[in-house]
Amino acid sequence: MRSLKKFNLDKILKEAYEKEIVLAGKSAGAFCMAKYYFKNDDIRDFKIDGFNDYIKVECLNFLDFIICPHYNLDGYNEKMEAMMRE
Repeated sequence: MRSLKKFNLDKILKEAYEKEIVLAGKSAGAFCMAKYYFKNDDIRDFKIDGFNDYIKVECLNFLDFIICPHYNLDGYNEKMEAMMRE
């Protein structure tokens, strides 16, 4: 998200979204359109009680969903569910 904002891509994408231009993406492309994404390598944003190594990062909020990469790996689903309750 910092990179998008650094290069004003967040504003460009928002303008495209408001003009109803079709946007698609996977991985980082999906992250940016979500409301939040869940990650574990940067704790400067929102910390989850009991899971200080995982955070909820605010995205562009075009679509009302939270994305969690590797949700199928051990421990991720419990941490993701804890974040959703916050």
